[in-house]
Amino acid sequence: MQRVRQHFAGKLIAFSIAFFLLIGVFFWIVSDNWTMIAVETSTVSQGKLLPANAVVRQTFMSNMDGIERISIIPHFDMPEHSGEVHFSIYDNETQVWHNVVDASQLISDATNEVPVMPYLAEMDAKELELVIDPKDTGMALWAGTTINTGRFDIDVQTTGLIVNDEATEGSLVMVAGGHQLTGAAHYIWPVSILVWLFSVVACSKIHKDLEKGKKTVITGTVDTLKKYGYLIKQLVVRDFRVKYQASVLGVAWSFLNPMLTMIVYLFVFSTLFRSDIPYFPVYLLSGIVLFNCFSEATNLGLGSIVSNSALITKVYMPKMIYPLCKVISAFVNLGISLIPLLLMMLITGVPFSKSILLLPLVIVFLFLLCLGVSLILATMNVFFRDTQFLWGVLVMLLNFLSPIFYPESIIPASFQTIYHLNPIYQLLYFMRSIIIQGVSPAPISYLYCFLTSVVPLVIGLWIFRKHQDRFVLYL
Repeated sequence: MQRVRQHFAGKLIAFSIAFFLLIGVFFWIVSDNWTMIAVETSTVSQGKLLPANAVVRQTFMSNMDGIERISIIPHFDMPEHSGEVHFSIYDNETQVWHNVVDASQLISDATNEVPVMPYLAEMDAKELELVIDPKDTGMALWAGTTINTGRFDIDVQTTGLIVNDEATEGSLVMVAGGHQLTGAAHYIWPVSILVWLFSVVACSKIHKDLEKGKKTVITGTVDTLKKYGYLIKQLVVRDFRVKYQASVLGVAWSFLNPMLTMIVYLFVFSTLFRSDIPYFPVYLLSGIVLFNCFSEATNLGLGSIVSNSALITKVYMPKMIYPLCKVISAFVNLGISLIPLLLMMLITGVPFSKSILLLPLVIVFLFLLCLGVSLILATMNVFFRDTQFLWGVLVMLLNFLSPIFYPESIIPASFQTIYHLNPIYQLLYFMRSIIIQGVSPAPISYLYCFLTSVVPLVIGLWIFRKHQDRFVLYL
């Protein structure tokens, strides 16, 4: 008994060391983004050209703590242009910033950034006014009444544009960019210590229950994994071999399938949607890889009980092993499919940043979601065999309700809240933030991904355990 306790204490120490090492790496990855995140105001599409040399005033709401730049799209009729353009920002009629820019440095019909130096601090939730006076430079500015949503433009409410002291319909095509301060980084270590304490107490409780032979949901799960670990491994290997045994290319299909799908989508949708999505091939391939894994894992999990009916009715072992093995098999394929995604990042020049180290976290969230949904579907399929056909339709619907090949911006603002309830959207947003944007998402995104993964898992475990003893009556 003393030796067992010493062995457990050693494992607890090893767990604590590994835990805090991981938290240290996590803090190193996210601390910059969780202290200060880049934000900018929304902008309208180019719709009409304002008069040349007109003094333009545009009110806008600052949604950032510090404004660092102003972006505009000027237009010059003559290739050669000179003179000075005056930029100012007013807060309640008080000038808080002024800058003079040489007109010859501005590029016609292109986005030009004017730095705000030093940046304007404490500007959050303030209504400000941007004033642009081109003097006699011949510069005209663009205005509009719509927002670009991929291929389409939608009308939006536009106000606050004054041209030569006269109110004008539309809004100036401009962007105020800067940063938003967050205090989330300061809470990483305190929260981590609380999680560690909870984990230590929970592990100690589970260890005592196992010593006493006390049966609980957690101890039963731990005991099952220890007892049937080898069998789970063999079933996963079997599924992987069976999948490719009649295929000429074999495992190569795990590489080719997402790549070929991406090429088809890229060919079709590059003509339907404007190519203003940064690194569109990586954007597209990341969505395909993630959704394909979800679709494969849940479809395999759905039929895991029915397809093993002969084994279940003859040999006893925990029934949860079957959907678990199917989900693990799908994630083996996901690991292979991530290789072409990384290659596409190299080909398209996506910068590799330290945030890509958060990719395993996305995979964990996705695994929990797939397992939870698979447990629900496997249970339903035993009692209602049409579940497999209904789920096929729902997966197709979910495919189009997720921003896999289109930008999120095409979804009307009134539907955004409902749209964000899609767990696939949350995982895609997380994955693309760390891969394409090279930043850690905000803390709220972690919470969303955690809830949309753990809640289906808890529901799935409850439903599966409640009905598993009746499976043999319907197989």
